[in-house]
Order: sequence, then C-alpha cells, then structure tokens
Amino acid sequence: MIQYSISDLEKITGIKAHTIRMWEKRYDLIQPDRTKSNVRLYNQEDMQKLQDIVLLYDQGLKISQIAAMDCGERGMMLRKFSAKDEALELRQDCFTASILEFNEEKLNTLVDNYEKRHGFLHTLTDYIWPYIENSSLLYVSGAFNLAHENFINQVVKRKTMARIDALPPNHCGGRGRVLIFLPPGENKELYTAGMEYACREKGYFTLNMGRNIGLEELQAISVSAKPDYIVSMIDTDFKYMAVGSYLTKITNLFPDSEVVVCGHQAATLNESFNGVTTFKNPTGLINYFIG
Repeated sequence: MIQYSISDLEKITGIKAHTIRMWEKRYDLIQPDRTKSNVRLYNQEDMQKLQDIVLLYDQGLKISQIAAMDCGERGMMLRKFSAKDEALELRQDCFTASILEFNEEKLNTLVDNYEKRHGFLHTLTDYIWPYIENSSLLYVSGAFNLAHENFINQVVKRKTMARIDALPPNHCGGRGRVLIFLPPGENKELYTAGMEYACREKGYFTLNMGRNIGLEELQAISVSAKPDYIVSMIDTDFKYMAVGSYLTKITNLFPDSEVVVCGHQAATLNESFNGVTTFKNPTGLINYFIG
C-alpha cells in the first residue's frame, strides 16, 4: 500500500504542512496513521480526499463548510464547479488527483474545460506534456508507477486520435506529406499522435506508422511513399545504433525529404547535422511545422 509523508502531501497539493496539521486538529478532516515515533503517514484515500478539499477551498469555500460536507456532497460540489468553463483551469493538483484515482471522467472534464479556452494543441504542449515530463517527484515518492503512466497516456492518446479523426478531409494535403514513426526502443506514441494532430490541423498530409519501425521497414516505405518530411523522436537511451549513423541512413533512404527529429538524444547532435533538424522536445518540433 502506498503511503505518503506530510511533506509529500505538501509538495503535491501545494498546501503547507502546518496548514494540513491545523485542518486535522481543528476540523478532523483527515486521520493519518502514525509510526511509533509519531510520524504521520497518509494513505491513498487521504491523498484523494485532501486533493478534493484543496480544490473546493481554492474555489472560495470556507474550510469549515467543506469539513461539514460528507463525501457525496463534496463530489456534487466538485462537479458543479467542473461544469463551469471559467471555474477550473487544468490545475496540477486536480490533474494529479484524477490520475491517482484512475478517474477518467474527472481527467476528461479537466482536459475538456482547458481545451475550450486554449485549444487542444495548447492543452497538449502547454500543460499535459510538461506535466508528464515534470512528474518525477510523484515517482520518487511512490505515488506514481507504471499503471498511472499508462493510464494518462492511454486517455490522452485516445482523445488525440479522436481529434485527428474529427478533422475535415480538406485539412489533409496542401502543405506537404509528413511521415511519422518511432524507431525501435521508443514507445512515446502520445507525442507522435500530438505531432500528427498538429500537422494535419495545419494542412499537411500525414502517414503515422507507429512504433518499432526499423531501417528495413523504412526501406520498404521509401519505395512507395515519397514524403516531404520525415518526423521521429529519439529520446531514451538509443541502443539501435549510434544516433548519428542512424540518421545518416535515414537521409540516404529519403534523399529528397527533410528529416526533423526531437528528443534528448537527438538534441545532442549539431542542429545542422547532415541536413537533419533537431529539437530537444516535441513542442519545439510542433512549433517548427505550425509556425
């Protein structure tokens, strides 16, 4: 069972530890377990309850009002706020709570509300992707594991694919043909789906081949497809071959195409390496196409 210290709660919710202790003492909102040395330990239910309390508190409710509510009343009030476009931003603590609970309805509500105000692409590039990149604290504390990562990836990827399918057909051809793929060892399809959406929304034709596409598969593709752009991501410890040699082989397979790649491994190369354009993160790559 996952357990949190009071400092974990402070970092995740943004509420100071002394405030959490005061709420416990004065309003009996949370009853943590304690070690033999009297150190507070909080479970998953405590974390989720505090997340909801913080959200209501930040919406202007007094802590005494919130303390008087039962679980059902708090849930009803949260849905009321979530239904108002202007009431909730896609806040980190709310977002974290929905993931910890594996609550797809709450996660979708937060994403949809943010999208209505800022657009889907900015929802990806300005919040969701940076959140995923900066969630290391949640892994260190033990709050997040592979199941949480897969949950958010699958929810957001499905939403992205739905947005791609909803684009009108006339969005898919005027500005060039873009081949998108992930090489062996890379599995971040959440990002390549976002790249596909950005390119198609801006009028490019896209061919997204998915993951585990090696040089043999690329050679077969090069026979029939004549893309204007080759788009990929090399982010993790690339074991397929040396990154430079790999990109040289791709440029040889597609001599008439512009190769654009992102990721930490790709960014170690010189920006003008053999005509390959590199970016450190997917947002930089997307801005290259939509700018």
